[in-house]
Amino acid sequence: MATRVRQATGSDAGLWVDLAKLCLGNDYLDRRLYDLEWAAAQLAEGAGGETWLAEEDGACQASISFLPPLDARQNTVANLGRNLFRPESFSSGAVAALLKEITAIGLARAQAVIARVEAADLAQQNLFESEGYICTGFQPCKHLHRGRRNILFYACLGQFEPRGPFSASASLPQVDGLARLVRARLGLPLLAPVADSAAGLPLESDLEFREGTAADLQRWLVEEAAGTLCSETSSGFHLGFGLMRIASGLPLRVLFATRAQKVIAALSFFPDEQDRCVRLIDAFALDDTAIGPLLGQAAQFAKDHLRAAYVEVDMPISSPRLLKTAERLGFAPVAYLPGFATRAAGAVDVVKMVKLHGPHAPEQGELASQARTVAQIVERTFEDMKMGVAIIDLLRTLAVFQGLGDGELRRLAALFTQRLFRPGERVFNKDDSGCEAYIVLRGQVEIFLAEGAGPIAAVHQGEIFGELAFLDGAPRAAFAVASQPTILLVVQKSAFTDLAQREPHLGLVILRNIAVEMSQRLRQTNLAVAAAVE
Repeated sequence: MATRVRQATGSDAGLWVDLAKLCLGNDYLDRRLYDLEWAAAQLAEGAGGETWLAEEDGACQASISFLPPLDARQNTVANLGRNLFRPESFSSGAVAALLKEITAIGLARAQAVIARVEAADLAQQNLFESEGYICTGFQPCKHLHRGRRNILFYACLGQFEPRGPFSASASLPQVDGLARLVRARLGLPLLAPVADSAAGLPLESDLEFREGTAADLQRWLVEEAAGTLCSETSSGFHLGFGLMRIASGLPLRVLFATRAQKVIAALSFFPDEQDRCVRLIDAFALDDTAIGPLLGQAAQFAKDHLRAAYVEVDMPISSPRLLKTAERLGFAPVAYLPGFATRAAGAVDVVKMVKLHGPHAPEQGELASQARTVAQIVERTFEDMKMGVAIIDLLRTLAVFQGLGDGELRRLAALFTQRLFRPGERVFNKDDSGCEAYIVLRGQVEIFLAEGAGPIAAVHQGEIFGELAFLDGAPRAAFAVASQPTILLVVQKSAFTDLAQREPHLGLVILRNIAVEMSQRLRQTNLAVAAAVE
């Protein structure tokens, strides 16, 4: 049976809508999908995108669209979407013929081709992998249709090749793991690790935040920023929403950061009502100290006010401090997209970062070989993030850890182990090596200077002690005893030192906080001594 592949026109609206009903049912959230006039406008020539069909004996078997780009003038990416395939189109070869044709079209335009495939659809995964596509990412909970759907990213570069940079920060091991896998599969040079100890951008500031419009953003870029700023993030490739990537018509929203009533930075975003998420688009800043707080504020705003299930943003690999900042805020890398950002030096790689605001279940279905490896890398990252949530919440309340982001607290929490002490059991003795610090998870510990004397202090639930071990590891000047059944969180000085060497910002913040606390204790002691003398 011969397969005919052709570009759709407005007159194909009825065929296309029938195919959509067959593949998605009659309950897709955006009802425009079933509107013949809307479909005809989408398929018409000059609509901004292209839809291609595979036919057999006059029946439409499969359809894929080139999604309209955000900026056609600087579009290095052929973005495929709206995959609609009859089940029988796989065995007949119709969908393979369609994918082969549109892939050739995209590559002939010197574009990288990217596609999204449902993790639950093994037939599609096998199809894309058999046609030379490489799995480059796995995003849990991305689309909403009869429940949350996990999505795989597939890319085909052909002769398209990113121009750099060819190095990556060694301080981003999760990004590096995904980058190495993807670039190796695509036959691209591996990124050379740079020991830059990227600490990320500051998260705390004196900034105030307010909402604005796209017009306000353009006015600021022209008048205040003199039109010289480039976006810190990688702009969205298209503005479609939901599984079928349908434009919403909603206005772009902007969050401004101000200091002394002067705008210092701005971040534009779209709330996706179909997928109940927020997509960050562009970020601009006059001051490096503003991007971190602005990104954190946007993520919190999305959770608290927009009830977003997740926030996503694309970041160039050439911005390690920005990537590190996102990681500190709890974002995780889910996809690595070579050459998907346009910069003055050419096309550079992009990392898709996602912050989930709720739990997700690991993918249980069967995955194609490439997809399985990528999904395991991403799932491992999210599993690591879920571990020790209670510990992270506890660490966040302690003064010694103030100023650390969610990502840093997560890595710190991974260093702690739990120990159970019976009433009267010693935690440590006087003159013991100071190689551990402790947090009371439950119970109480009393501190003594000498045998037979009363306690000089009591440490209660949620409090830390022994943290001076982080400074010098000197012998203990006192001994500690559990006064009731007690569970302690224990961290080794050596483990903390290793982490601080890999992430100097984390170590600096903690040591600074310890120094501040010691200074306050010393000041209180001096006041007490002075009062006693008087």
